[in-house]
Amino acid sequence: MRATPTPYVTLGPADSTCIPKNGESRIGKAIEVMDGNTVRVLMQDNGLIYYVRYIGVEVPTDPAYGLLAEQKNIELVYMKEITLLTDTTPKDDRGRLLYYVIAGDTFINLEMIKQGLGSALDVPPNSSCAQSFSNGEQAARTSQLGIWSVISIPTP
Repeated sequence: MRATPTPYVTLGPADSTCIPKNGESRIGKAIEVMDGNTVRVLMQDNGLIYYVRYIGVEVPTDPAYGLLAEQKNIELVYMKEITLLTDTTPKDDRGRLLYYVIAGDTFINLEMIKQGLGSALDVPPNSSCAQSFSNGEQAARTSQLGIWSVISIPTP
């Protein structure tokens, strides 16, 4: 049985204007945070649980920043209702669903990048927000947030 997607929603945050308006929209609840860009979601339309990877977000490779990204992701989405919006390709090579994620008024994909807890990752054809993500990364770099922070190490 194929689930019927919910009608595409109109989003409030100006940051989300890059998301294609002709894609699929679903509502779910983030029931587990795997890391800074992957969650398990209980879908409202069919009651099934899926792994969802955030489009355009690369998690930090440094273990400390990876943990900070995971903690921020928990703060933003854990046990909250989220809106999931598609771009072009629905799955990655590991079978995870690919979505832009909105929680309340927060565009989670972009927020992770703007906080310096992820970097912009353009994987065509899911490139609708690539420029917004690149701009968000540049802002985090300029502000030296998260993985872009400058840590001074004392010399003996």
